[in-house]
This record gives sequence, C-alpha cells and structure tokens, in this order.
Amino acid sequence: MKILVGNLENFESGTIIGVENQPIDFVFDAPTEFIVRFVFSNDPSESGFKVNVKPYLAKGAQLDFINYNNSLGIGNLEPFKFGHLNGRELYLSYRIYSFEKGGKLVHYSWLLGNKIANG
Repeated sequence: MKILVGNLENFESGTIIGVENQPIDFVFDAPTEFIVRFVFSNDPSESGFKVNVKPYLAKGAQLDFINYNNSLGIGNLEPFKFGHLNGRELYLSYRIYSFEKGGKLVHYSWLLGNKIANG
C-alpha cells in the first residue's frame, strides 16, 4: 500500500510516548546511518514555543522543542523539508502533546517528495 499526503509519499509514521527528560531518536539506516533526535525543554524566559535545529553527532540533527507544553497539541501546519533520503526530498510533520505529569505524546510522519538531481 502507498499512502500520499498531497504529492508527498508517506515513508514512516507513528506515535511515540516519550519519557520525561529523555530524548527520542529516529535512526535512519539508508544508505549511511543518521539520527534525528527530538529533545524537549522548558524555558520560562521564552514567550510561546519554538523549535531549534542543530547538528547532532557526525551525521544527524537535533530538534530542540522549547515550551511544547500544551495538552491540546502543538505541531507544524505544513510538512517542512528536512533534507533528503535515498535520493528523494525528506519532509517531517509532527504534533506534540504534553502530559500533566511529564512526558510527551508525539505523532510523526516522515514523507518523501521529489527525486533530487544527482541524488
């Protein structure tokens, strides 16, 4: 079965229940392993919520989700282009829900777009 979201093909989607103060790692195996790490933190000096992206290890990225504390959920409205995977554009969509006593519920979809030139 193939699932499409608009013109993007669903590569992987699911739900993760995160443990308080622990990262969530997505480990991609193709063709060389890379990791996308989700880290959650609170910063009272920041108004609202935001996500910062930075390098992680030699081949990876860390997404720092700051002040994602809403039980009704926070996420991106449109899939954002994250990079590429197996010669195709890679996108990410997510919704993050916060539990009162800690931890997060994360719904995610990794989506594949067009083939990239020289990819």
